[in-house]
Amino acid sequence: MSVAYLRGAVARGDLEKVIRFIRSHLGDGNEAVGKDEVDRSWIEAMKILLREEPVDRKFIAGPQT
Repeated sequence: MSVAYLRGAVARGDLEKVIRFIRSHLGDGNEAVGKDEVDRSWIEAMKILLREEPVDRKFIAGPQT
């Protein structure tokens, strides 16, 4: 799949094609393995998001100009 193909899928709102691309590439051609990799990645991201730490809003806002 080309970048143009993926951009077109996103522009059309065809996110299933994007999801299949991600799963296929993370799983080295095996979508089931890729799905497991994506699921594990989400779990790790959620662990970080659910930490009870103060939010650094100044950092999130970025440089003030």
